[in-house]
Amino acid sequence: MGFLSVFFIFFFGVLCTFVALYFNAFHAFDLFLKLRRSNQKHRFELSDPIEAGVLLVVGVASLGGRMTAQTKRDIMTAFQRGFGISSKRSRKLVNKAYFSHLDLHSFPNEIQYILAPSINVINESHTATLMSLLNRVADLDAPPTMAQRDVIQKIDDYLLHGVVNIKSNVRAA
Repeated sequence: MGFLSVFFIFFFGVLCTFVALYFNAFHAFDLFLKLRRSNQKHRFELSDPIEAGVLLVVGVASLGGRMTAQTKRDIMTAFQRGFGISSKRSRKLVNKAYFSHLDLHSFPNEIQYILAPSINVINESHTATLMSLLNRVADLDAPPTMAQRDVIQKIDDYLLHGVVNIKSNVRAA
């Protein structure tokens, strides 16, 4: 390779880097690093019912398959309208829930632990809004899956009765 071809390869690399930085292509990675560095609450220590609700809604949406950017925007808008929070706060909460490394296999069994810290401050209005959002999000891209319906039912049972039947997701072969 001659000097000219090395120069063009170097120039092209620098140009691509500047274009990526200009268009903020590393925003998702930067956000991920910020969330990892921040003293983020463990998902079982969410005393704010809205934070717990966002985590549950993102979890239910994730059970339906890969979450698209449009699904995330729909969830943010739904929380802004449903709970009257700002767009900045809803974006922050949804991104925080999305990057919380929620284990979808154990998620149905973690509902009571997610809601337990905030159960004393959840009122009927929160419950009605959350259940509405859960059902709406499960029905966004496709009809709700069986896993989504089971989780929504467990959340409803816990909010109404304080009990979740953990063994209800075990199916006969």
